[in-house]
Amino acid sequence: MGLCGLEIYDIDQQKIPITMKNISAKPRDLNSTPGFQGDPRVLENLLDEENITTNDKKMWLIQYVKGQEHTIFINFQKEMIISGYKKF
Repeated sequence: MGLCGLEIYDIDQQKIPITMKNISAKPRDLNSTPGFQGDPRVLENLLDEENITTNDKKMWLIQYVKGQEHTIFINFQKEMIISGYKKF
């Protein structure tokens, strides 16, 4: 499973800044899978704003394993209304 980017929007349709301080994933990226150390398709790539790309080194990738958790967590640090999101 993979994504090229992720954008979240507030109630005023403004993009909410996301940094590595408030995003995590389970699994984090393919490097958490034995045998895939050094893979460039890391979680940080979701935030680099190169969302429309065919360069796989700018993407995020995890291995899908049936029955396991596959989740991206975003902590906004305060309560807010989310009006939408874009996943690339």
